[in-house]
Amino acid sequence: MTTLRTFRLGFGYEQQKLADRVHISPGYLCDLEHGLKKPSRFVAVVIANIFGVKPEIVFPDGYAEKVCRQRAVDTGYRPPETPLPPLVLRCWKCGAVRISYRPTCYVCGAEFETREEEGA
Repeated sequence: MTTLRTFRLGFGYEQQKLADRVHISPGYLCDLEHGLKKPSRFVAVVIANIFGVKPEIVFPDGYAEKVCRQRAVDTGYRPPETPLPPLVLRCWKCGAVRISYRPTCYVCGAEFETREEEGA
């Protein structure tokens, strides 16, 4: 029997009543009692205050470490500092025109010749 369960039964609390007082679910309280989960520091302090003892006495294994669930993943992509100007690209082989940064024609695959035009 864990220390939390000993305290709960010693003070005459049912799981539902203690869970309501701490504002947690009875299932979570059950997991804490069976040692399946560790409480956050806040929950541990609230429960310990109900029993009038220090949190370390009720939870000798300690608290759960805060884990950030949204970790930044470095993909290596960095957007350009200044956006590139749009280019009007004309294929020398088939004459297709496209505003793009792609160096080859989308129709025939030949390389574009580059010229800057406004209002293309």
